[in-house]
Amino acid sequence: MNIKRHVYSQLVDDLRRPEVSIILGSRQVGKTFLFKELESDARARGLRTRYYNLELPYDLLAFNKDDNELLRMLTTDLDIVFIDEFHYLPNASKLFKSIFDAGSKTKIVATGSSAIEMHKHLKESLAGRRLAVRLMPLSFAEYAQQGKDCRG
Repeated sequence: MNIKRHVYSQLVDDLRRPEVSIILGSRQVGKTFLFKELESDARARGLRTRYYNLELPYDLLAFNKDDNELLRMLTTDLDIVFIDEFHYLPNASKLFKSIFDAGSKTKIVATGSSAIEMHKHLKESLAGRRLAVRLMPLSFAEYAQQGKDCRG
């Protein structure tokens, strides 16, 4: 069942902005599903994307580089980089800040578990450099819309 989330259009609009987009929410609210939908839509529009799920050892290992290599990996020939579960990165705020402050054309979109986790893992200020969206559990209106869509 694919339920259209109300926050989705805002997230699509945010892809056009240079700030780092961070999607926060508790476990099992649909962050990863929504994230994959955003990436799929971006690719369908011809944007060059890369998706990393940092819960996967192989993806996390890709971030085990020096700062210059990491910046190159995330900004060369890419329009949008999706980083799922960014809190596994020990230097997430430094990385996000470097990409934004360098004037990179690459958009960073990241997910994290909660505001508490975000503050623990974003040690440097991203003031003016981030757009944070809290994804809440499915609302009654979202659920009800799904029922209407199913009835035609």
